[in-house]
Amino acid sequence: MSASVLLSCGLSEKSLVPAVFIGESSGVDGSFLVSCLLGHQFKHRNTGVLLVCLHHSFDHYIEAGLKLGYNLAAAGERKSLVVHDVLKKLPELARSGVNLVEKCLEDIVSDLELLGQSKEHTTIILDDVSVFLNMGVTENVLLNFCRELQKFTAWHPRVTLVMKMNCTEIHHILCNYLYDFANTRISVKPLDSGKFQDVDGKMIINHKGGDFQSGEKDKVVLYRVNERNIKIFLPGEYSVSG
Repeated sequence: MSASVLLSCGLSEKSLVPAVFIGESSGVDGSFLVSCLLGHQFKHRNTGVLLVCLHHSFDHYIEAGLKLGYNLAAAGERKSLVVHDVLKKLPELARSGVNLVEKCLEDIVSDLELLGQSKEHTTIILDDVSVFLNMGVTENVLLNFCRELQKFTAWHPRVTLVMKMNCTEIHHILCNYLYDFANTRISVKPLDSGKFQDVDGKMIINHKGGDFQSGEKDKVVLYRVNERNIKIFLPGEYSVSG
């Protein structure tokens, strides 16, 4: 289930670390981690979530949440969830000629202030910042946007910033910058040995300034996203190559 996924990533506490980076390679989708984090925050009534949908629509996360046992509609009713469904509004935003990055930043600042007034902790989740590059935003502009977002974690000790990004070679500067900034880094990758019927891919987990009990810098976990749960395995549990 999602609890075991977050436990393996070191993200099972009520108040998360200041910054989390989820980098996904081509051929895999790390959105299941976003669904797990949404469900985790949903359990705590004094926490708020600001979700910016760029890769998947909010409808996707509603459906995923129901399969994992929680209802995002209820989070909206108790005003603990604010959603910016950029993906759904993209045609309208494009016609209006608005600066997408500036508009997104303004909306986040405004809603963060509102959530901060009533919630002990707020998590900002962006899925997936690289989509802005497909919308014509330059990498330098997007870097500045990410830097502005990261200031929230310094100004607001009760804020966590989660940024998911599809990492390709042409985006390596932005990807490396977000990786270096984050306290917890999760790389979602396909198996080196190719597809395996019981495993979708692997997560390589790294925490800044800390080592795992084994003394290794990185922790490798295999995962499988099923219809109503997410299973994780250690590499040795299956005869597959991580």
